[in-house]
Formats: sequence, C-alpha cells, structure tokens
Amino acid sequence: TTIIGSTYDDTIPTATGYADTGTLSEALTEYTPLPAAKHVVVDEDRILIGGSPYSTVNDSRVSWTPLRGEGGVGNDERVPATIRYFEDLDGLSGGRITHMMPAVMGGLFAFKLGRVYKIVRTGLAGRAYRSIQLSPNRGCLPRAGCDGTKEDGTACVYFVDPNVGVCRY
Repeated sequence: TTIIGSTYDDTIPTATGYADTGTLSEALTEYTPLPAAKHVVVDEDRILIGGSPYSTVNDSRVSWTPLRGEGGVGNDERVPATIRYFEDLDGLSGGRITHMMPAVMGGLFAFKLGRVYKIVRTGLAGRAYRSIQLSPNRGCLPRAGCDGTKEDGTACVYFVDPNVGVCRY
C-alpha cells in the first residue's frame, strides 16, 4: 500500500518473505481493475463509473466499487469478480450513456440521448444497485444536466433533451 509516486526500499530478506508483514492483496481472480470510463460519480463510500471510450459493451454499463469498509486493499480501485458489480442500461437502446449525476432525490441519475434512469441502492451485497427507467423518450446531451430546486423548494434535476430542450424531473 505504498503511495504511487513515492519511493520504497524493500529491505525484507528473501528467506523471511512477506507472510508475516504488511497487508497482502487478494488473489488475482478475486477482483478486476476498474475499466476505462467516460463518467464518474461518488455515492457515499462507492465510486460509480459509466460509459466507455473503448468498448461498446460498456458504453451503456454502470459499474461500482466495493464499500470502503469491506475487506481487501484498494477498494476504490477495483471491482469484485465474484459478484455482480454492474448494471446494464438497456444495451445501446436509447444510445450510450451521455451524463451521470451524483445522488439527488434518493438516487443517482444516468442519462442517454434517448433515456433517463434513476439508479438506487438495493442494500444487497451481491447486487448493490438497480436501475429504474424514468423516461424511454427523453434524454440528455453530453454533460448537460444538474441538480436544482423547484419554486416550492423541493429538489429536482434539470437536463437538456436533444429534441425538446431544457427538461425538469
């Protein structure tokens, strides 16, 4: 767990090994590194990423990291391989993910050009989030959404639909 960019002199003798010192990483098959993503948001103790600059399979996928308190090293830099750590948002129907917003109104928001989703925690370790499609015919231009407040003081989300213009949920 040495900080990246610093130097470290490993003085542990080869005969002694590392079994009794330091924190060992998990086995290689227990986790995978986070894939490249276009969008990143934080939900309390988790990082959620969406879209992909390289893979159409991941262009409509939202993935998340383990809880900070879960066992393991580097929980904000990996995703578990043994449980479902992602939610696919209807494949490429409605386009690719164009925008994600951190938690507001009880969930996170993910947008495509032609769809709006609310992503909520389930409370289950094996599948931490689920998506709810809010609109099958409205969407959001890339990075064109924000949270706000309505006239009566309640929370809302503003976004720019490519066909209609400014919308509020």
